[in-house]
Amino acid sequence: MGHIEISDAFVAALNAQQWDTVAGYLTDDFTWVGGAAGPTGKDGYLVVQKAWFAAAPDYHATLSNIRDEGDTGYGTVTVSGTQTQLLAMPSLPAIPATGRRFSASFQSTVTWRDDQIARMVLEPVGPTVLEQLGIQVPG
Repeated sequence: MGHIEISDAFVAALNAQQWDTVAGYLTDDFTWVGGAAGPTGKDGYLVVQKAWFAAAPDYHATLSNIRDEGDTGYGTVTVSGTQTQLLAMPSLPAIPATGRRFSASFQSTVTWRDDQIARMVLEPVGPTVLEQLGIQVPG
């Protein structure tokens, strides 16, 4: 299986909330940069993703414009959903349900190590999810 197919399988497992499978696609020293939690590792990434699914049960991620260039992959990640429940992430105060729908896109750069993701960097394209929910993030 190539990197693009693995990326598709990773996102499918994420959307299905198959957390052990998602974790298996990430190296033990995985680093995630660009999310609301700030730079974090594998466990932090999983905590944040679980928090989004708890806060927005219709949370969904899609990949598009994927390019595989050896040990580096590029693409667009779009996440969408409706925040109908409390959003509780370790790096932010708890955010009560807003009832707002969101759809945010990010340019993604992934670094591969063998068949696992070692690093993921997301750069927003337009308003972030928190901005769309009307949340001011302390700077």
